[in-house]
Amino acid sequence: MFVGEGLAQIGSSFATTEDATPTQVFDAMDKLSTFFGVTRVGNVYTIRHVMPTSDLDPSEIEFAFGLVSAAADDLEQLITGQDLM
Repeated sequence: MFVGEGLAQIGSSFATTEDATPTQVFDAMDKLSTFFGVTRVGNVYTIRHVMPTSDLDPSEIEFAFGLVSAAADDLEQLITGQDLM
């Protein structure tokens, strides 16, 4: 998690560039209808969610962590068929 300038960013890794091509990642995201962003950090694909912190309740952070990690687990399973991350 990263916090700065009024925003909190939550991320969770789900595959490496050895596991999937960018096309496979986007196809998997489309298949799961996920609404999170995806990025690559080095050779690791990561799902990300950003939210404003101005009136953020701690329960909202916990809820967002759950959503992001569940979506990453679903993508990982769809792409690799395994629990690698």
